[in-house]
Amino acid sequence: MSTSRRRNYCCVVGCQTGYSRVKNQPKLSLFGVPQDEERRRLWDQNLNRADRPLQVTDAICELHFEQKYILRQYVHIIEGREVYIERGKPELRSDAVPIIIPHLLKCPDEQPTPEQSTKKRAASPPTCEDQPSKRTALQSVEPQLRFEDCESARQSDNAFELEDVVRPNDHWAMHKFRHYDGIAYVSASLSRELVSIEKTVLMNYGTDRSEVICRTYVRKTLISEKVAYNLEDAKQVLDCAESLHPCRGAGRAKDFTYDVLTKKLEPQISHSDGLVFSVTCKGAVKQQGSSCISCKYVRKVILTRKSYLKRKERRNSVSTKLRVLSQRNKRMATRLLDIAGRLEEMRANNANVADKILEDKISSLPRKQQASVRACFQAAKQTSKQGMRYNQEWILECLLMKLKSPRLYQHIRKNEILMMPSNTTLKRYLRSYESAFGFNQAVMNTLKKKTASMSDLERHGGLLVDEMKLSEHFNVTASGQIQGFVDLGEFTKPEDKYQQCDHGMVIMFVPFAGKWSQIVGVFATKGNVRGDILLKILMEATILVEQAGLFVDHITCDGAPWNRKMWKLAGVSASSKKINGAIQHPVDEMRKLHFISDFPHLLKCLRNGLLQKGFATPDGLVSVHPVREAYLLDRSVRTLKVMPNLTETHLEPNSFEKMRTPFAFQLFGPYVLRGLAFYKEDIERRCGSIEATQLFFSKIQRLITVMTSRFRAEALRPASTDVAFLSNFLDFLNDWESFSDNKRHFLSESTAIGFRVTIANTLSLLKYLTESVGFKYLMTSRLSTDPVEHFFGIVRQSSGCNAHPSPDEFLITVNCLSFYNLAHSVDSANANPDMINALVTVHDRQGLKRAQVNAESAVEGNPAVFSQDTVRRVDAPAGGPSADQLSASTTNPDSVRRLNAP
Repeated sequence: MSTSRRRNYCCVVGCQTGYSRVKNQPKLSLFGVPQDEERRRLWDQNLNRADRPLQVTDAICELHFEQKYILRQYVHIIEGREVYIERGKPELRSDAVPIIIPHLLKCPDEQPTPEQSTKKRAASPPTCEDQPSKRTALQSVEPQLRFEDCESARQSDNAFELEDVVRPNDHWAMHKFRHYDGIAYVSASLSRELVSIEKTVLMNYGTDRSEVICRTYVRKTLISEKVAYNLEDAKQVLDCAESLHPCRGAGRAKDFTYDVLTKKLEPQISHSDGLVFSVTCKGAVKQQGSSCISCKYVRKVILTRKSYLKRKERRNSVSTKLRVLSQRNKRMATRLLDIAGRLEEMRANNANVADKILEDKISSLPRKQQASVRACFQAAKQTSKQGMRYNQEWILECLLMKLKSPRLYQHIRKNEILMMPSNTTLKRYLRSYESAFGFNQAVMNTLKKKTASMSDLERHGGLLVDEMKLSEHFNVTASGQIQGFVDLGEFTKPEDKYQQCDHGMVIMFVPFAGKWSQIVGVFATKGNVRGDILLKILMEATILVEQAGLFVDHITCDGAPWNRKMWKLAGVSASSKKINGAIQHPVDEMRKLHFISDFPHLLKCLRNGLLQKGFATPDGLVSVHPVREAYLLDRSVRTLKVMPNLTETHLEPNSFEKMRTPFAFQLFGPYVLRGLAFYKEDIERRCGSIEATQLFFSKIQRLITVMTSRFRAEALRPASTDVAFLSNFLDFLNDWESFSDNKRHFLSESTAIGFRVTIANTLSLLKYLTESVGFKYLMTSRLSTDPVEHFFGIVRQSSGCNAHPSPDEFLITVNCLSFYNLAHSVDSANANPDMINALVTVHDRQGLKRAQVNAESAVEGNPAVFSQDTVRRVDAPAGGPSADQLSASTTNPDSVRRLNAP
């Protein structure tokens, strides 16, 4: 006997007693299953679970027993009278059997009566034919048994006479029995003068005769059980039984003799009315004249057994045995040939077993570490490192490592920490990366292939544009080409063709989602780019990026005068009355192209104005003097400081320190607000009220938090308090401007326009991305030019000790990094080898239209996009200037211009 603990829920299918998910239900008693096997088998027959038999650890609630079987009181005879005492726990009588199973199925055409409308019973299945047996019905329906249903059913008074039920047709007959208080409605069939009962519906009254329990049987198999409350319900039960089709079984009994059956097969079949059935027969089927799955399986097993016995009785002749042996020999010969081939293959594989073991061992490593390990093991196999071949992807990684830290690269290679190629090998591969200024068509084509596998959310983003200082330097290559001239592509003016460049401008695409970025174009300029030319370059960049499969939703630049000129030419303006910060998209008429000013640059301008003159806001005069007083008070404290990060540099920065963004952010940080609040009384005794300064600093700190969100918790979301704050800040700027009649105490015109356009377009982008694209929030840090500034830091670091890289160093580094972004997948997956090969071996000079210095000979290219290259060939006649005269240290533009003159 099992010692397992009894379950604390009812095991009847559909009953919810004891389940934790059922709330606010009265507590019902649970009764354990009898230990006696005979009684437990009787209970199991009444429940008739299709999935498993009744177990000793099961329990059944009181809803399934008649009240006469439940003992709730002790009965004592005291002085001739019966005295009842409540039991602490109800018990069952020894002859109790669960017979109330209210979770029954309804017929397809059944309609609830007015009396039943308040009982909320489970819905009926689509048709009766979909319920061939009780097992299937119980598995396909999830009825709900509730305490209120059972109580209302017991208390109802809708009894009817069982003899008055209308039969479906004349084929149904009514029978009564001596020891049975119910009535049986029977439908029989006649076959070869043999009467067999096909369908039976047993009806008997319930506990208080207010309900009638109807059980439907098909060939001794219980199909359904239902409670009827009136004649209409009982008639529907008979109609439902009439629509059932009996299973025809596995076949006739005379066709399957016992000599065919095995010991395992005999318990699986039963006989009825001259037919053979499976012991698990469903009783009813969907189609008339067919058999259930169980009977079909039994029939197939019996027929297979008969066929086997029939074939076994045959006696094989000598010729048959000879033919069988011949076929067996052929199969053995074929198998030997296969084994010999596999043996040779195994011998060949054993030669490469070391490589396979290595691949298996390093398969769990990251992809970059796998490349380094392969390079080390390949070098170990060779006696000399000269002539060693490297994987192109590993070459790309080595190039980038050398660009980021040349000294560290030489240290790793010299001490043989990793197997890395020499500088000569890297220079050989660098020639493959050399490219022209402008838009690289190879990058665009590869970018188009990569975006084909990206989702729409990953393809939305914006263009960032910024410049960096380059050293004025001419470089003459081995092929006689000079590098270092101004190159703006087809937008280069004739008078600027031979000007020496001193700045490099980069256009980069940064998505709203993802950690990747892509360089779109690079240009060599002399100083700044004029606003009209810059607008044309940005419009062309937008069109090319859109053609590559990306979506450009905004253009971000700093607050330089030429950038504001570009805004003005594009139609971007802002004032206290109207803000026009977006234009119609050049590619899609249904979209807008937003212009945004770099927020860190705007914050530096705000800080510089505060340090220089202070502001007169509607809340009062805002000055940095209270902050300086708080700093002096905090500096005199020798213990813990309130403003530990504040220094003299924040309050009195020099020209170089004014360009550093962290100082501006720290001035409006939480430490300053904390110091103003901590030393407020001392500061107000010296400077007066500082409420306006505190309020202004708190607004700027909140603005910094909203406009520089870098993770999801602080992201800008629609209908949030941050959105309301940005709208209120625009109103604050308008009130501030109207309050300050003297523009001296207000922001500069460029800074005010930048704040208004940036905040308004941030709200517009949030609305567009969340309503039209499918974003849930916006990371506002993606709208700044921080990725470009980080990129410029890598370029300056790769140039070594030079303060500013030369144009050729800048061009090579930019193109290597642009290829690097494409060669690595956005979601950190493996890159496509074809994509890497296309990038590493590209020669961009063959894809451009060049501006020749001496001979006006055109090369292959795209004249619609490219017009010239920074690499110009010098065709010097014999006896002309020597190589020393054309050295890379040439710094006089006039001398170079004379050399290039025809």
